[in-house]
Amino acid sequence: MLLISSFPCQSYDEFSLYVCYNDLFRRFPHPTGESVMSAEAIATLALAETRPEVFWLDRPERPEPSPCLDTDLNVDLVVVGGGFTGLWTALTAIEANPGRSIVVLEADTIAFGTSGRNGGFCEASLTHGLENGVGHWPAEVDKLLHLGDENLQGLLDAIRRHDIDCSPEPTGALNVAVTPWQADSLVDSASLHEAHGMSVTLLDAASTRSQVNSPTYLGGAWHPDGVGRRLRGRRRGHRQAGRPYHCRTDHRDRE
Repeated sequence: MLLISSFPCQSYDEFSLYVCYNDLFRRFPHPTGESVMSAEAIATLALAETRPEVFWLDRPERPEPSPCLDTDLNVDLVVVGGGFTGLWTALTAIEANPGRSIVVLEADTIAFGTSGRNGGFCEASLTHGLENGVGHWPAEVDKLLHLGDENLQGLLDAIRRHDIDCSPEPTGALNVAVTPWQADSLVDSASLHEAHGMSVTLLDAASTRSQVNSPTYLGGAWHPDGVGRRLRGRRRGHRQAGRPYHCRTDHRDRE
């Protein structure tokens, strides 16, 4: 357990963290033997053995990248990007015309971008939140909500049709408040969601912490709609359909 205590100081420049008899200090003793370490020193020592890598993509079960495209291909459809959108596009194109020749090109590896860096989570919203949708497209927001729900359901249906083992989980979404003003805004947000026919449950601090136990959470808003899943299975589904994909291939290098 890390025990950090702050003591009164004359200015923030003099602020220091006292780390006494804890695992971090025993592992990273101060070079001078002192028991006082600056926040910068603690951070430097704690991160000394780390490397910049996306946690969700740095897993033992992560598949090896497919070979780079190093020859000429003549195909009916080229899909650029191996994320949710690209792989789903390829699958639906195969369904629409099984005889069509299709190839997926990815500049890095499958799910390298947004689809993998967020842990494989996918949300129905097309407007980055209802509040943003109402603010920008008030006359169209209900139609956008319907299209977003329809889009997410279509993606889930494709997973079932192709029996893709990507562990789809209807987890929902939890918005949390860490300040009193954020707690107040959750009430307003819940009213807005309900006015547009969306289900939402307001949670007090104890109920929120029962879901994610952080002492900083003052409240939450639970939205039951939303899905978290991994993308690796989708690549397998595309491969099972007999269509190639190539990693480390920049589409700008192709004609």
